[in-house]
Amino acid sequence: MVRKQLALLIAAVMVGTIIGGCAEPVEDINRVQPNALSKSLFQGEWYFAKTVVDAPYETGSTFAGDRQEYLLGAEDFPAYKIRWRIEERFLYACRADEPTLGTNSEGRTEGDEIDLSNAESRARNDLDPSNPQYVKFPCHHPVAAFPIIGHFDIVRSYNAATGEQSNVVMENMMDRPWHERDFFRVSWTDQRIGDIDFSLMAQARMGWAEVSVSHFVQEEAGDCRQELNGNVDYTECDEGYLPPVFEDSDNDGMTDNFMITARVTVAPDSSYGNGLWACFVRSIINPGLSCANSEIGMRYAFKRVPQRTAEEAYEPLYYPDPMFERFGMWRVTKNRFVGGRGTTDFRELLGTRFHIWEKTHTCDSAGECTPIPLAERTLKPIQYYLNREFPRDLVPAAFDVAKGWNDAMNGILPGVDLTTSCEVKCTDVSTRQTKERSACNAEDVEWR
Repeated sequence: MVRKQLALLIAAVMVGTIIGGCAEPVEDINRVQPNALSKSLFQGEWYFAKTVVDAPYETGSTFAGDRQEYLLGAEDFPAYKIRWRIEERFLYACRADEPTLGTNSEGRTEGDEIDLSNAESRARNDLDPSNPQYVKFPCHHPVAAFPIIGHFDIVRSYNAATGEQSNVVMENMMDRPWHERDFFRVSWTDQRIGDIDFSLMAQARMGWAEVSVSHFVQEEAGDCRQELNGNVDYTECDEGYLPPVFEDSDNDGMTDNFMITARVTVAPDSSYGNGLWACFVRSIINPGLSCANSEIGMRYAFKRVPQRTAEEAYEPLYYPDPMFERFGMWRVTKNRFVGGRGTTDFRELLGTRFHIWEKTHTCDSAGECTPIPLAERTLKPIQYYLNREFPRDLVPAAFDVAKGWNDAMNGILPGVDLTTSCEVKCTDVSTRQTKERSACNAEDVEWR
């Protein structure tokens, strides 16, 4: 999507001069370098998650699939909900929520002292930057700060004396202040902020491990990308070497998610230390064990937070300790601040669960909403995906496991038989015909 926007802008700049001039048109020269990003992409709220996607056997401190959000004593494995803040030298990813409820006490307007979700800041940040009421989101709790290489506009080169434009499309870093330029380039190699959790980066800053980010994977000629029906196909890409991917999943002209793959060097470690000392300890405890630096793939995944209507709203589940003791589940735990008392033990304890309903409320023209009884709701499927490197011979077993879990939930909604309404099917690799599960084998494709 970003490439399409950039291509359209460059094309518009090129066409403008051809139409406006009388001279014989000449071939345009495009000097815009790779990795140019439109600042308009970084608006609204996003989910941000970090996952190890590639790790050699010798890596002792992590593994493929290792999530990197281990918050101590609070939230369990969350994907951060963030808003972006663009400064001259850094692109900040800022938590959109408050870690301690009730502490957002700016006091600018009546009632703002209990603005638990930064509602005013969010609303003003959602405005067009040209609106006088627009404000940058207050970065009270940054989780990442990616270095910005430069801010620029994409324009035609011109003669400063006469204003005559040329056939060169270029990056202009001089005519407007940095904060008015429409594009920038980001280095995704270093977050520049210490993680407050138990991730690899946090361990490195505490001296428990030696970790450094060497580079992030970029698009290059002859890489794993292929053209397929006019689109870019990433099927042949290894997860640890996936170039940047920008997707518009609903075709509304707006990028919904993007992924960056960083290459991270990890030194050997052990419970007694890291680096050379770790190698020495390993040689005594486990003679013959290889000891080498390892380069792993770290995926930075960003997904735009879906905008749901009031009828589709998710219903939070309060899950206090008595319920937790009867049936444990992952919870999001937040402390609560009360004016005059400080932090109290009246914590917010929310259970984590999937949003499984198409609609949860009915709303009238006045905006008044009423919950729909559970028996009258429509189920929304929960979708899982296999990655590119999932072993083909294990695909049938993976779908059989998913089907087993699906059937185990049968009976939760009256009148709906999940054992028959959800069936595993595939497409024959040679005839392209849909087949039932009993006729499918590991060579077939498009399992669903």
